[in-house]
Amino acid sequence: MEELYTDKLIEQLRGRLKEAYEAVTKYSRDGNIIGKVTRFEYINVGSKPLIKVDISFESYFKNPVKRGEIIAIASIIPKVIVIGSVDTITRGDMMTALGIKEIRGREDPSTIITNTVLTINPLAEVNLEDLEKGTPKPTPVISPIDPQSPVFLPKDDLIEIALNMPKEGVTIGNVFSGFKKISARVILDEETLRHHVLIIGTTGSGKTTLLKSIIYDNGIPKQSVVFDRQGDFVRFALEKGLEGSVVVPITKQLVEQYKTFEEMIRSRYCEDAISEVDYVTCEKVRFYPFSLKFSNVFKNFNNISPYMSEQASMMWEAIYNRFKGDLYESLKELIVGKNAKQLTNESKQIIDSLWGWILNNITLSNLVDEPLYLKGGLLRQVNEVVKTSNNQKDKYIIIKKSNENSDSPVFYLYTLLKYVMDKELDLHSSTKSNINRLMRSLKDFGIFDVENTIHELPEEILNSELLIIDLSFLLESTESTDPISIVVYEILNEIYSFKDKWYKRNPKRTFLTLLIIDEAHEFFPQAKGEVSKSTIERMINRILRLGRVRGLGAILATHMPQDLNELILQLTNTKIIMRNNKDVLEDMGAKDYADILTSAPPGLALVKSIRFNDILMQTNPP
Repeated sequence: MEELYTDKLIEQLRGRLKEAYEAVTKYSRDGNIIGKVTRFEYINVGSKPLIKVDISFESYFKNPVKRGEIIAIASIIPKVIVIGSVDTITRGDMMTALGIKEIRGREDPSTIITNTVLTINPLAEVNLEDLEKGTPKPTPVISPIDPQSPVFLPKDDLIEIALNMPKEGVTIGNVFSGFKKISARVILDEETLRHHVLIIGTTGSGKTTLLKSIIYDNGIPKQSVVFDRQGDFVRFALEKGLEGSVVVPITKQLVEQYKTFEEMIRSRYCEDAISEVDYVTCEKVRFYPFSLKFSNVFKNFNNISPYMSEQASMMWEAIYNRFKGDLYESLKELIVGKNAKQLTNESKQIIDSLWGWILNNITLSNLVDEPLYLKGGLLRQVNEVVKTSNNQKDKYIIIKKSNENSDSPVFYLYTLLKYVMDKELDLHSSTKSNINRLMRSLKDFGIFDVENTIHELPEEILNSELLIIDLSFLLESTESTDPISIVVYEILNEIYSFKDKWYKRNPKRTFLTLLIIDEAHEFFPQAKGEVSKSTIERMINRILRLGRVRGLGAILATHMPQDLNELILQLTNTKIIMRNNKDVLEDMGAKDYADILTSAPPGLALVKSIRFNDILMQTNPP
């Protein structure tokens, strides 16, 4: 043992201590040491770390350290700098240290000239030699921390390095140290964004401001696709002079209310809006009226209807295939009669054309209570060869005369759908009721086949650097989540298909598209009651799992994570947790920050990411 305490060894330790002090001079915010790791207790690094720091009264008096403040330790022997945050602060009078209780309680300021003891929550460490070379590799705290190691307030760039902040990316805020914002940035790079972000916070906690700052940030090239419920992001784009496209889903009721699309835009956003051929312009923004074409979504209607029951969703493919097959057989009977054994080429061509015309022009109303009337040149062609005007099959009637004086056929497709569900598939009454109720309600909402609207998003729109889906008019027309979710799901399908085509053509040149969705629990809810778990999770998997390699990164926001589908919680690898109640904070793994976040000011958030350690930040206005 005596050999260990030679003059040579002590001299080496002095050299190491000098190097630690030099590191403080170089990497400290003000060049000063504020304290030292305590000599009076063991220092533990591990699953339950215990790191205590003694702060001299002089340092405390000049600059009282605050809870949550980020400090650094230059450990003497391992040659590492450890970054940590202040967890607890202990102060005591001299009388406390001596165990003396004075009955008279005289004032004596001199007895509070005592050291302050900090307990540090370690965040990360950086090897000093790597830092000097400019190749730092931050890691979790794995090295011993020596007693007497100098403690200092680190420079902002050292904090960014130690927290493993990328050099490029979207800046979402600044590190919050000691309950104030400092210059060290919190950055999400493209890889982190592709692994998706979930923002959780109550109303007024700053979610919308954060989303706007993400859109406005130009740290990396990106496309932003925003699902805007209140029109906030449309106004933001106009205020900031941003260039972009706004797709406005509208209903038949809105058309009746506003008369023209131009009037809609003028009433809400821009009095100087100008109507072009297919869109309305205001400043650098183009507004496009949009509605779903039912015939485009008929086949996969269940895949865009999260509020269709699980059983109904499972049976929809069979319903569609039977419906299509029975329709073809009915058209054959219409054109060539019941007893025809073979089709001529001419007959088959007419039947195929008529079949295709019906499937391309069918509306939701035709499956609820409205007949479909044949129009155009095909009507004349059919009338010339029609063999019957009253097609009866197994007690359902699909084709009748248009009137007593005409043999022009009229198609009662809702009777065919009823036959398929009642007779051919013998669906349970609750399944039929769910389908019928959904279709009737959607017909009343009027989201399908609105005249003078686009029904698909062309590449010109899908390539916009900023694409906003303005749901505010739709919400004005109805507060029901059914029609809004169907519109959102179909647009998400179109965006995914666009990214998929791009990926297959250019697998090494995918560009980042951020899908920004507020109130995500309404579109991706827990599977309860008449909600299809498979439909919701199919969409989540498509966007969050398959979308990642295609350059899709989702940023989802909610104030009700308990109502959000569990897959969202699993597949979003960065959580930004803003003001919320204690139960939610505990569920999100933020129990240790509950005292701060339960009453946090707007914009204060805890960031939990796969890229760096948990860190408090303050968002910036865009």
